[in-house]
This record gives sequence, structure tokens and C-alpha cells, in this order.
Amino acid sequence: SRGFYFIEEVEDGFIYTDMKFEQYGFREDAPYIWQYKLTKKPNNSLSIEKINFPADSYSIPEAISVLIERIKGN
Repeated sequence: SRGFYFIEEVEDGFIYTDMKFEQYGFREDAPYIWQYKLTKKPNNSLSIEKINFPADSYSIPEAISVLIERIKGN
């Protein structure tokens, strides 16, 4: 991550987001590609689980349309 990350507290642990590779897609709410859920186990060890992003929810035509709007600006 080289310093490009953020950690978000959730109900049962934390979400570690590596921002080095940015978001998947062009929408502001697009998910980040590399996210991990960190949870503490009863024996005090740490469980790290990769969170898969919903890649199938983004179509190529939608991505191109959003990209064109971003290029145009406000």
C-alpha cells in the first residue's frame, strides 16, 4: 500500500482498503479492488479475509458513458 490505505471500523472488526490500485469503475461509489476484512478470533489471533468486489455489476457501456462525462467536466 505504501501509505495509500484507510481502515474503517465495522461491527465485528475492521475493513482495510488498499488505495494504491484505486477503485474499480468510474463512479464515485465504485468499490476498491483490494479490500480485506480483519477480525479478531477468540484465541487473540487475527483473521484476514479478502473481500471480493462486485465486478459483474459494471458494464462496459456504463463505464464508457461515465468516463465520457468525467472527461467533459462540470
